[in-house]
Amino acid sequence: MLVDIPASSLLTEALSIYTDASLLGIKVSTHISREWRAKLATPPYRDGINSISADPLKVGYLLGNSHRWDQKLCKYFTLRMFKFFITRSSRSKFSADDLLLQYTVPSASSHINLRTYDAQKYAPRFVMEGPALFTGNNRYITIKIKTEYPNVNKGPQEYDLRWINMRYTKDLRSGDVELLPLPKFKAKKAGRGLTTEGQIKGMEGQIANFSYCALANSLKELCLTALAIIAEDFDPRRATKVGQTIPFDLINLIRNRNDKYRLVTYTNMGPLFDDSASLGLSREFRINGDRDIYVVFGSREDINTIAGSESVFDAYVAHDFHLASINLRGLVDPQEQLVGMIFESASEPDEMVSFPQGRYVSWGGGGADVLSYEILEEDDILEVFGV
Repeated sequence: MLVDIPASSLLTEALSIYTDASLLGIKVSTHISREWRAKLATPPYRDGINSISADPLKVGYLLGNSHRWDQKLCKYFTLRMFKFFITRSSRSKFSADDLLLQYTVPSASSHINLRTYDAQKYAPRFVMEGPALFTGNNRYITIKIKTEYPNVNKGPQEYDLRWINMRYTKDLRSGDVELLPLPKFKAKKAGRGLTTEGQIKGMEGQIANFSYCALANSLKELCLTALAIIAEDFDPRRATKVGQTIPFDLINLIRNRNDKYRLVTYTNMGPLFDDSASLGLSREFRINGDRDIYVVFGSREDINTIAGSESVFDAYVAHDFHLASINLRGLVDPQEQLVGMIFESASEPDEMVSFPQGRYVSWGGGGADVLSYEILEEDDILEVFGV
């Protein structure tokens, strides 16, 4: 189903959420950069904002600075925006109101069972609960399932109930996502005992674990696009990647259907899921545009190993990496720390492939000739590559 979202409605809702967050005692920024004050005072932006009866100061607070958002603001903004999109989508068994129960009901559960799925089809053994959306954590939102898992301390045929993080796949051509069923876990002999080591980590697909602040950053980028459309400050030829942003991946996983969304105005419309025709602002990168700067992501252990050996074989071109198009948290186990490494290479890559999240390059032989590097913590990644 194609879902039309008026650019004015999207921006108005975002401004309302930002105001409500402040009323809830959540820390919000009230700073507007000098550049943005000048932009908002220009006739196209002033007239566009007036046309939707919005407060230009509030627009500036929401979009006119690069301040890092508080974790609680990221979470609240994401869940409210999810409700906004879901209530405008095709009907399903998922109630968008459930996303916000934790803000009104003190005893609300930390997870929401996704009735859009037939639970028994997603695990080979008995399913106690799930698939379920875990929203209680302030940093991450995750889809899990509670099923039987081997208890290696009791015996080869003994099982306990355990919550397991689910995984998903995404078709890069169509943008469709699909939740994957769990494999059959088995207790295997290891010396004199039993083990299940590597079975969860070796599952196919990306982990359905998303960072609230990464999602909020993507949604903020959509708000920037909506404002540009309202102000008629966009060029359809400067296609952005907003249609491949990760919020829609999670929304479609939650609802177990693959709706497509597009921003519309009275005179212009552009499908968000068609990179060749999508509307919006070109990205502005807060790292230098040197072609020899690259970035790689992974667990702290893996990145430390790469940094120690200075052997990098695959990486993204840093200056056009699009954070909003990839779920980086899905690349590492939830208990692991996500970090990145920006590095400079004296050697040109041998191959290059374009993905929605940017150009991915590789080196043969001994890998890239690393001249210098810098390790980025997870919050640093958002600050460097976010909007």
